Amino acid sequence: MLPKTDPVGLPALAAMALGFFVFLVTLFLARMRARGQAGDSGGKRDNSSILWIILQGVGMGLAAFGPIDASLDPLSPSALVTAAVVLALMLGAAMLFDWSSRTMGRNWALVARTRGDAELVTNGPFALVRNPIYVALAMFMLAMAIAY
Repeated sequence: MLPKTDPVGLPALAAMALGFFVFLVTLFLARMRARGQAGDSGGKRDNSSILWIILQGVGMGLAAFGPIDASLDPLSPSALVTAAVVLALMLGAAMLFDWSSRTMGRNWALVARTRGDAELVTNGPFALVRNPIYVALAMFMLAMAIAY
């Protein structure tokens, strides 16, 4: 028997889907920027880190699966407020990720690597928090928990 879940509204699920799409587009654009800035910097790329990226994606995907009771009235104040919070968190996560990857410039990469010409980034979001991309991922997970 599946555990009973609290009802959620379709607006929050739609906000989650829209935010997820925006986050993926932001990630894709960051990847394209990184490819354009690539060059041999005397560093070393760790291709085994792609396994951990895949594992993280699978974990996030598994966290999103399960029974969803979308019986909450879509126009109820609860459903609309939840959707607004989810959308704000998802767009905030995408914007923080974008700001962070842009601020890192040539230092950002999808796959872990070292660069011979790397420098410590201390401006932009890094002046406020040491790991803003992790904060963005935490915002993503919080939005998912609220939406589902």
